[in-house]
Amino acid sequence: MCQGLFVHSQFCHWNFCFVIRELESETDKDCQILFQIGRDTLEDEFTGMLERDKTKKDRDPILDTLKSCVKEEGMKKHEWDEKAEDSLVNLVRTRIVLS
Repeated sequence: MCQGLFVHSQFCHWNFCFVIRELESETDKDCQILFQIGRDTLEDEFTGMLERDKTKKDRDPILDTLKSCVKEEGMKKHEWDEKAEDSLVNLVRTRIVLS
């Protein structure tokens, strides 16, 4: 009887570890999607800001190209802060566990 409980306990432990790994994999996928959405939103906001600036009467057209180049380089080099990444991962994992 005790041996059967031990085997059952080991199986449950293995099954639990498998489920945790699956959840972590899903979390990573969800976070990548969320990071991409955040990046796209950031780029849309910068683009909108530059477009609004072009309609201002006191704008200097020479700076339009410079602003566009700064935006493009900023987006190429943009990286999320590690603390922000950790917070988002923890939030997504908590959401998965609670649902």
